[in-house]
Amino acid sequence: GEPAPGFCDNVSNYEDNEENLSQAIKKQDIALCEVILTIQIAENVIFRRIDLAEKIVRQYQDFIDLHAGGIIKRISIIRTFYSGLVAFQCFRETNDRYWMDQGMKAIKVMEIWTNECNWNFENKMLLLNAEYHFSIGDFDKATEGYHLSLISSRKHRFLCEEAIANELAAYFHLKKGMEDLSSQFMKRAIKCYQSWGAVKKAETLK
Repeated sequence: GEPAPGFCDNVSNYEDNEENLSQAIKKQDIALCEVILTIQIAENVIFRRIDLAEKIVRQYQDFIDLHAGGIIKRISIIRTFYSGLVAFQCFRETNDRYWMDQGMKAIKVMEIWTNECNWNFENKMLLLNAEYHFSIGDFDKATEGYHLSLISSRKHRFLCEEAIANELAAYFHLKKGMEDLSSQFMKRAIKCYQSWGAVKKAETLK
């Protein structure tokens, strides 16, 4: 018989598809809901469509947290990480305490996971902490956080997250008025995205 479709084949049928998300919710298929929503959040964060990511997080984050259970799954890790990044950016733009609470929740969860497996979670925790310090105006600790996150991403071979950390560090330094340093980080981000295979994303940064 025909081989069963792979994970990516299944996901591609649901990506950005509100009808399938609605059906998954009706069927109480929480695992599928989380996959669909996480893909949407991550893609919107990577392509800087923060307004779209914000709507998804605000509408569905508590629902998934409530029903997904306490088991650590790879998709839950990705959702927590990207949702935390959304939260801190939204806080900087709106000063809405809801977003700070969401970001701090992501950090606390990531700290627990880092204690259990430093290799997989350290760089994510450090980047979220850098974004937190950026959000509260502690630029010295934010600078250190971006630096440590980049070291950890390279050491643990998370190329995509190294790209994201470089890009966010570029925006941070641009905000500080350090245009030359920001440009250096952005060039590194582009190189990392290209190496990762995210050519379309890299093009948007040039």
